[in-house]
Amino acid sequence: RGLNVTELFVKRNGKISSYGKTGDLFPFAQRPYPSPNFTFPIRLETKDTITCYLYCSKKYENLNLKLRVLSGSSLELQKEKSRIFSGLFTGILLMAFIVSLILLGIFREKLNFWYAVYILLVFNLFIVYDGLDFQWIYPNFPKYASISRFIASCLSLSIMIYVMQLFCNQQPNNSRFFYIAEVLKYLTLLTVPLTFVVYFYLPSLEAKRFHFILFMLEQCLGILIVVISCFEKILQRYLPAIFYFSAVVLLLYSATLGILLELGKIDKNADTPNLLQISFIVEVILISTGILYKYRLVMMENTQLNEEMSQLKLSSIKELRELQRQEQLRIAEDLHDYLGGQLAALKFKMENLKVAETDKGEIIQVVDDLSQSSRTIAHNLRPPELHQNDLADVISLYLKKLNQEQSIHFEFIQIGQPRPFKPEQEVSLYKILLELITNVLKHSKSSEAVIQFSFGPTHFELISEDNGIGLGSALREGMGLKNIRKRTEQMQGTMHIDSNAGNTTIILTIPYTT
Repeated sequence: RGLNVTELFVKRNGKISSYGKTGDLFPFAQRPYPSPNFTFPIRLETKDTITCYLYCSKKYENLNLKLRVLSGSSLELQKEKSRIFSGLFTGILLMAFIVSLILLGIFREKLNFWYAVYILLVFNLFIVYDGLDFQWIYPNFPKYASISRFIASCLSLSIMIYVMQLFCNQQPNNSRFFYIAEVLKYLTLLTVPLTFVVYFYLPSLEAKRFHFILFMLEQCLGILIVVISCFEKILQRYLPAIFYFSAVVLLLYSATLGILLELGKIDKNADTPNLLQISFIVEVILISTGILYKYRLVMMENTQLNEEMSQLKLSSIKELRELQRQEQLRIAEDLHDYLGGQLAALKFKMENLKVAETDKGEIIQVVDDLSQSSRTIAHNLRPPELHQNDLADVISLYLKKLNQEQSIHFEFIQIGQPRPFKPEQEVSLYKILLELITNVLKHSKSSEAVIQFSFGPTHFELISEDNGIGLGSALREGMGLKNIRKRTEQMQGTMHIDSNAGNTTIILTIPYTT
């Protein structure tokens, strides 16, 4: 490849004959052997001696050749290795392309879309530089082969720069090389229409030479700016840039060798096409790994942020509950101290008013009801007895009082080392206990009941047990039980009920909270 014209002459028994004429300027069908490389098949008999003369032409460009003489079996082995490498290359690109599409479907980011486009362009570049497009798509239009190589390279480089900018989040405010990358990205794109102009409207050798030099400079500078930009991001401690940097360093090296080979500055035996293909494989693998690593960091950051938000939310809830508790306490005190006192004074004045005894009695009864309602409301907001005593003492005294007034005998039991409750927990447990005791008094028809506090190492158990008739339909429909269950769940606890004729046991298990 890379020759305008080449023709092989063979001298055998003093006679010179041509074995075929081909080159970049000839249709593919004119090649002596159907191969992307210029191959001339020669048949040698035993003890046959020949002399070969190879004519090559590449006007106004450096002529670098890599000549090899292969046996038929060696040629087939080389073709087999090429097919294996092509299959491996295609498989890796296909896998990376599918991963990009999956990530695009999950995250909906431009990076995944343009990286998928870049993978397709790399695959196209591989086909073009192997000459497969010329061989199978337009074998009768050799001019298109050169054009397609320029276009494939320019599009690949331009998208590579853009993918780097998306991958590294390169912006004017965080990179000194952003505008250089932008200029090279668009300049490389402009080379695509320039290629058509040169090959169709300015087909002079001088124009092609200028176009070729411009193309080589763009390729080298484009890859170089990608390397520099990634290194800048590494210095800024953006860890995913390490993957992109590692990917393009080898590509820069192989591309530089290719340019030097074209310019005739290095040994003609440098096997740059294979190195370039290997570089693209390494690049795709590393960039794909870098994208996955980047999303892993994003997911870890999101998880950490969610945890922080949860902690902040929990802290806000605790503060809100504390404010609510303080406000309830204030309202309770106001109801008890101020409104209760005013109602008492009003009752005293009403008793001394000279009005009909019937009217006076009704008004005083209304005042008594209001006074009792205010005390009940204040008691429900924050039981005043909890100010000076803990919950166990309050319930124990309450049950002793009930034992003097009611026919049901209550027993209070406390097991384990007591632990203090939070104020809001204490109020909730107090209201639960009142509900449980009320249910026993109203519905159980029992003679004995037990209220037990059990302090375990990790949780607190509240047990209510009686020898009554059981809950019956109340097990499903009772509003009291629903309120108890709701309050228990608010404290992250569980409720278990075991009820039948002759016994009812309700167990509340509540974990300790910090």
